[in-house]
Amino acid sequence: MNWRKILLWAGSGLLLLLLITTSALFLTDLGVFKPQIERWVSNQTGRSFSIEGQLEISLGGQSIVAAKGVRLANANWSDDDLMLEIGDVEVRVNTWSLLAGRIEIDLIRLEDTTIRLERIEDVKPNWELITASPSAAKTPGEEGIDWLISQIDIERLHIVYVSPDRTGPLDLHVERLNQQHRDDDYLELTLEARIGAWSGVRA
Repeated sequence: MNWRKILLWAGSGLLLLLLITTSALFLTDLGVFKPQIERWVSNQTGRSFSIEGQLEISLGGQSIVAAKGVRLANANWSDDDLMLEIGDVEVRVNTWSLLAGRIEIDLIRLEDTTIRLERIEDVKPNWELITASPSAAKTPGEEGIDWLISQIDIERLHIVYVSPDRTGPLDLHVERLNQQHRDDDYLELTLEARIGAWSGVRA
C-alpha cells in the first residue's frame, strides 16, 4: 500500500468521523448539558444561575432552545433574591442564517417572566453583569450584527424598575405582547399592558 492510498483511507476516516459527530449533535438533545450551562453562565455573570425545570436544545435547519424555571440571582446589595425569573421560554433560530449576513430568529416566546432592574447610588446597576474588555470594544464605523426577529409571543411579563431618581418603583405589567414580521417588511404589534393605574391596548 503506497502513501497515496494511506492518505486516502485516513482522509476518508476523518471525514466519516466528522459526519458521525455532526449527525450526533443534530440528533441528540443537548439539554443533558444543563449543569455545565448553569455553571458557565454563573461564572460569566458572577451570579447564581439555574434552570429548575426541563432544558431542551435541538440543532437542525431550525435550532430550538426551550427551558422552564429559569432563575438568575440579583446583585448582592439588593433586597430581592432574583433579578430574572422566567416560567417558560422558547427560542427558535434559523440555523443556516448563522452562516449568512443576517441572523434570523424565527420565534421568541416568554411566559410568566419577572425582571427587576435596580440602581442605587455609587454602585453599578444590577443589569450590568459582564464588563466588556477593551479589545472587544467596537471601533468607529464598525457594523454590528444584523438580525431579524420574525415573531415574539409574550404572556404575563412583569418589569420592576427601582432608582434613587424615583420616589417609588415603576411597575410595568404586560399581559400580552405579540409581534409578527410581515412579508412586506412591516411589523404587526399587539400589546395589552398597564403601568400602575394606566392600562391600554396598542395594535
